[in-house]
Amino acid sequence: MMISQHADVRSRQRGISSECITLLTCYGRRSKRVGGAVEYSLDKKGRKALEMILTDKQILGKLRHQVVICSRTDVVITCYHRD
Repeated sequence: MMISQHADVRSRQRGISSECITLLTCYGRRSKRVGGAVEYSLDKKGRKALEMILTDKQILGKLRHQVVICSRTDVVITCYHRD
């Protein structure tokens, strides 16, 4: 998955690692957004799957509050922390 320049800057500003972005896009729940974009966030099913494979539980805690937005062409547009 490609990461836009904007998403790269935002992820560094917000302390969201590329590993977290990859995990969210692989295990997160997909939700449609305006304009054909897709939102990835961790739901209960994804959290349980990650609990089985992650050894660092701190990453799992971080993922619970992070969101990744991708374009229709699977380019990461932005990422942020959900309240």
